[in-house]
Amino acid sequence: MWTQIEIDNRQYLLHPDQDVEEVKSAIATAATSAPAFVSLSGIEQTISVLVQPTTHVVVLHGDREHRELLDYEPEESYNDWEL
Repeated sequence: MWTQIEIDNRQYLLHPDQDVEEVKSAIATAATSAPAFVSLSGIEQTISVLVQPTTHVVVLHGDREHRELLDYEPEESYNDWEL
């Protein structure tokens, strides 16, 4: 099981020991108050992200192994997308 947090289009893979509900609560609190830092524990890093009411956050959960997630390659290059 893995959890990925996407904040303003930047993706962070959480460490399996990170309490996801605690992270979501901290993000929700920061998003409804003055800007505040929220710390995330990753697989190889810890990061603090400044969250404010306009911050876009997505929480993704999955069943694939972490290694499979790292080995994932999109079917087409991101550069080929017409945005």
